[in-house]
Amino acid sequence: MRVGVTRPAKYERESVEIARAYGFDVFFAPLISVRRVGEPKFEEFLQGVLQKDVDFVVFMSVSSVECAFAHVYDIEPRGQLAKDFIRALNKTTVAAVGPATLRKLESCGVLTRLLPKEYSSRGLAGALRPLVRGRKVWIIRSKQGDDRLKTSLEDAGATVKEAKIYEITLPAGEEREHVVELIMLLLAGGIEVMTFTSGMCVENFLKIAEELEVRERVVRRMRSITVAALGEPTRRKLEAHGIKVDVVPKEFTFEEMIKGIKMRVQG
Repeated sequence: MRVGVTRPAKYERESVEIARAYGFDVFFAPLISVRRVGEPKFEEFLQGVLQKDVDFVVFMSVSSVECAFAHVYDIEPRGQLAKDFIRALNKTTVAAVGPATLRKLESCGVLTRLLPKEYSSRGLAGALRPLVRGRKVWIIRSKQGDDRLKTSLEDAGATVKEAKIYEITLPAGEEREHVVELIMLLLAGGIEVMTFTSGMCVENFLKIAEELEVRERVVRRMRSITVAALGEPTRRKLEAHGIKVDVVPKEFTFEEMIKGIKMRVQG
């Protein structure tokens, strides 16, 4: 059984190994590309952390961690600033949106003190709202998405700022060619399971299908195969486009999603 996997390119090896370990063949086609962008507010965030004028720092993705440290090393390549940044971060309350982000922070030497039960903006809001009245909060995120977490924490009495330090773009070049091939395989019956790990993956997949003038056919085809979503926001995005979701793992990891697919197809 062949599974379509649409995670960012840096997860290809890990994804293929996990899926094959559960007996699946894999067609890998990254549906999002991450591009670091200049953000004037990052310097304000950095200085606030270093001067101990920040209470909470919220990282919204693995990419938010990677791009934050890339910005720090751009400012001072030798690494001393990064060490100071890590020490200062560890004196704040650092929150991660999910386990992968937590692991990335830990690999950088950063202690994560808060991980929500639901790995989403809504989950973070629920976990943070009782803690942030009168506190200063920074959210490190992409240019995409919405301001619901910021608004929710402000409503709870926090002073909230955001540093939008990267953007998510459509795949291009060879990566786009892989997506086109995935769509053609799906329509030809060569893909029996589709997996999506974010709402942006869903949007980009359907956008490229629309550009190929096969969007309606793709949606119809996905109604007849197994579709898996990582997290409730991704499920809601698929369902908003009329696509029924069969598997949503309780734990927010790719392996748990593959386990859930295995259980479903085995009946």
